[in-house]
Order: sequence, then structure tokens, then C-alpha cells
Amino acid sequence: MTVSSLFTRAALVIAHPGHELRVHGWFSAARPVTHILTDGSGTSGVSRVSSTEQILRDAGAERGKTFARLSDAEAYRLILDGRPAVFGEIAEALAEEFEADEITCVVGDESEGYNPVHDVCRLVINAAVDIVRRSGRSLENWSFPLAARPDAARQGEYRFVLTDRDFQTKLNTASQYKELAPEVAVAAREFGLDVFRYEVFAPVVVDVPENPSSQPFYEVHGERRVMEGRYREVIRYRDHVAPIAAELKKYAATPCGF
Repeated sequence: MTVSSLFTRAALVIAHPGHELRVHGWFSAARPVTHILTDGSGTSGVSRVSSTEQILRDAGAERGKTFARLSDAEAYRLILDGRPAVFGEIAEALAEEFEADEITCVVGDESEGYNPVHDVCRLVINAAVDIVRRSGRSLENWSFPLAARPDAARQGEYRFVLTDRDFQTKLNTASQYKELAPEVAVAAREFGLDVFRYEVFAPVVVDVPENPSSQPFYEVHGERRVMEGRYREVIRYRDHVAPIAAELKKYAATPCGF
């Protein structure tokens, strides 16, 4: 993979509005066509789309057609109900947009076992990339972390280091994203601010199965919420995410889809 492709004709695909903050320096420089799986409404039901749209306008980035396709509640329900076809349709739509927009590089959420929608978004990205590559076109596939330290080393990485000016702009933008104020504060306490000067991208190897070696955080968190009476069900990798991964891989390899 070539670093220059990250700054030519790039697309960004993220699970929730606000994830672009993690790579705000690159985002402002590359001005990618941006796609979002959900509206980021969470349990509150209040969409975060307008805040992200402002960031797109400020950066001069394009809004893709696949934008807040689902509410958060709908996305979680699709995962729990085992309905991969909807995610396959989104992958197909993304692939068509990548081709129409002549995208050469896709950047998106890393699969970290932190949030099932983040991980399913990565599976959708991989399927879309596979569909495009099936037609004989070259398309690079990169990821960035959301839960891990943003400056952690990764194999084959590209490390984008922000200037003082760009770093201050990133911090200011994050501070103005009111819907994410609690998450921004937690990340600042956990990692400190200076690590967010670094934006690390890793090439994705799509033929490596998504098979966590330990229980994903979202299962542990879900079990806790069920005990508290806040959730009725737990999303589990083996029961819910793995079947979607298998179906999306099959879908991407089959010309007629599902």
C-alpha cells in the first residue's frame, strides 16, 4: 500500500458520527468522501449527524450517499436478530459509490472488540472493498483505532503527525462536539492530550478472520448492563457478529450477492 493514496481520492467509512475526530488532521488534509453507518443516536435517540456535517463543511469534505443509514437502535437490532442482508446491501452500495467516485483508498474504523457496531462497520468496509477488487480494480484498505491509544504502533503503519496549528484545531473541534463531551473527557484523562497529535493508520488484511482471542469488551459490558436491568440481551461475537462476518464474506465473493 502507498502512503500517497491516503491523500489522493480517499473515502472515510465510520460506524458513528464523531469518529472522524480521531483522524481530524488527516481528514482535513485528505477531505475524503465520508460515509456513516448510523446516526449516533445511542440510547438518547438524539442524532449526532448535524455536528459531523459541520466538521465536513469546515474541512471541505464530501458527504457520501451512504450517510446515517441506520439509527443506533436499528443497527443493534439487526445484529441481534441475525439479519446480515441489510449490511450486505450497505456494502454493495458503498462499493458502487467507491467505483463511481473513483476512490483509490478507503479508511475506516478498526475492529477492536469494543463496540459491535464498530466491528460490523469494519466487516462492511472489507466486504465493499472485496466487491470492488472482484471487478479487477485496485482499492487500498486502511483502519484506525477508536478505543486503543491513538499513537500505538501498528504493523505496516502510516503515522501522521499533526503540526501545532493542526493539533490545536483538532482539540478545538473536539471540544465543540457537545454530544461527545463525556467521551472526549474520558479519552483525555486516560491517554493525556498529546497522544492525539498522532494519527496512526494500518493496512487491513481482509482474508484474516475476525476471531477474538479473548472475550470482547462489548460482551463484558453487555453482561453488566443486563445485570443492571438496562439491557435485555447481550450481543455476542460467536452468536451474532461471527455469522454476519461469514455471510458478508460469502456475499462479497458471490456476483449475485445473497
